[in-house]
Amino acid sequence: MIKVLKNGGVSLHTNLSNLQGGDIKHNIRHPVEILDIKMKKIATALKALDKELESNESDTTFDYDASVEKRIFDYVQAIDELYDTSFLIMKAVNETISKDNSNAILWCKENCKDNYSDFKGSVDRYHDIIRVISNKIKHDSLRNDFVTLVDNKDNPILGFYFSNIIGENNLNGADLDIHAEYEGSSTAFSYNHFIKSTVGLVFYMLEKLNATLFKEKKLKNNEFLAFSESLSLISVSEKYKPLFFPDEFNKYVLSVVENKDSFSITFPYKQNKRIGFFITGVKPSFRFTNVGGVNTSINKLPYHKLIWS
Repeated sequence: MIKVLKNGGVSLHTNLSNLQGGDIKHNIRHPVEILDIKMKKIATALKALDKELESNESDTTFDYDASVEKRIFDYVQAIDELYDTSFLIMKAVNETISKDNSNAILWCKENCKDNYSDFKGSVDRYHDIIRVISNKIKHDSLRNDFVTLVDNKDNPILGFYFSNIIGENNLNGADLDIHAEYEGSSTAFSYNHFIKSTVGLVFYMLEKLNATLFKEKKLKNNEFLAFSESLSLISVSEKYKPLFFPDEFNKYVLSVVENKDSFSITFPYKQNKRIGFFITGVKPSFRFTNVGGVNTSINKLPYHKLIWS
């Protein structure tokens, strides 16, 4: 369970804030400043994505100007940066004197092996997919296509997938490195699950880094310092309903329980599927282009076998 105070306070932010200048090594910026910068970037990116989805509810699925795509890309890369920054923070509080290495991950692997292994061992299984997506974004090898599923209670569930060339004759579809198959069809991300799972990952990284660096530090409620970015992430994630694409009920999201003085966040958490839930319709929204004489309108539809089997 991850504890977030009503002022947004989280253990890692408070413990880093309490470090004195003499505790910081290797001529690195104070780690709480490093954390603040990255968390502000994530919160800003998520709010921008949420605003884009909210303001384009009627036509977001088509994303003619690629504004939703840009917001998704920015958000994914901001989360990936937080992962890398975790090792810079780890290095900043480590007293080992050694030849410096500008790559904080490699430095921690060599000089603080236990902390490095503890953090990576806890986080990587949930972060790996973010790393894959982020690297593909950096190499400009992805775009977004969009899909809406309709359930048996006529609820539209909006989402997207990272698409790429996946077969002969310029067949375009869900990138197979990112989207697993489900019952013979490719899959996609619902906005509901994507936001709830990624916000959960952010809090999980903060909690695991705190547990790695401050194992013996137990804070009382009145000791937590305000941290508005935490509240921003919770606020946005709670706007999205636990109504997901069929395969996503087997994947992890966060659970938020509000208490008198705090929020209790659980990640990883699996949301139960509604009894009797099934999909009755799949509505794709492809952005057809013909660049350089190459037709990219041949697209393999996610979840198609759920309807046409």
